[in-house]
Amino acid sequence: MKKLFSALLAALLLLNLAACGEKEPDDTPSGYDDSLISELYSEEGEYTDAENNTLAYSYHVPRIVSETAVAAALNDEIADQFGALVQEQKNMMASRVSLTCLSVTWTSYWNDSLLCLVVRAEMDGDTSMTETYSYDFFGGKRLMSEDLLARCELSTQDFITAARRTAANYFDETYRDALSGSMGGADFIASYAERRAWTLSDENINAEMRIYLDGGALHMIVPIGSFAGA
Repeated sequence: MKKLFSALLAALLLLNLAACGEKEPDDTPSGYDDSLISELYSEEGEYTDAENNTLAYSYHVPRIVSETAVAAALNDEIADQFGALVQEQKNMMASRVSLTCLSVTWTSYWNDSLLCLVVRAEMDGDTSMTETYSYDFFGGKRLMSEDLLARCELSTQDFITAARRTAANYFDETYRDALSGSMGGADFIASYAERRAWTLSDENINAEMRIYLDGGALHMIVPIGSFAGA
């Protein structure tokens, strides 16, 4: 299965799973907004490599503005992954070689004092890398996936069942036409079954998945097995 995973393209998708609680939206300013987020890197422009390929790039790596040790550790984690990636691209520009990442972006989702950050890097080969980070300014705590599930009063098993069902529906809908059309030969059917099994496996769908809250709604980001040329 690991060999299969390395051969798959990871198509990231956002899927709405469940709403947390019955609280109505509150438009009253809370003091928790993007003013509490700065950027380690904030750079945009165009770059021409040694082969005269001109590419547009945009790098925005977030930092949480908080004095707690928890926030500092979280910022270090983001910097180690996405900041290091941007620095690598800057070094490549200095050497005039082709870039492997053209974009790093972040999106904030505020749930009162709880910030959920989704950071995404667009890599070459039409692939991407996405991570989620959740930090509650009230109390200075980092929330992991299991904490977000508890906040939504969802058990681990209920979440995994819902996640697997949603991913299965999306996978089947994505490849329905290919399965019933000219591609639907025996080899394609076998490959379809293999990729679908991996998509729904415990390795791919588990309690440590990348999830976040948006306005009380729980979302997940999950790789979906795809095919060569897809």
